[in-house]
Amino acid sequence: MLRTIIAPVVHKAGMEAAAEGWLREADAFCSAAGERALQRHVRHILGSIGVKVPRGSTSAVPPHLARLGITARETETTQ
Repeated sequence: MLRTIIAPVVHKAGMEAAAEGWLREADAFCSAAGERALQRHVRHILGSIGVKVPRGSTSAVPPHLARLGITARETETTQ
């Protein structure tokens, strides 16, 4: 939850990659944990900072790959 508060501030400070990475990792974690309400909030914040938000679930994406913006479809095509 803290990431959703800090990430927009970090993004405005010019550290876009860090903010996006934190939020993508949080998105993957929420998906894996079944935290749908928090995941919707994380995705809303991603969209508000101008980041493209994946439509489907990110549960198939490990957090370290989600931080880089790798989508579930991209992980499927590399296997």
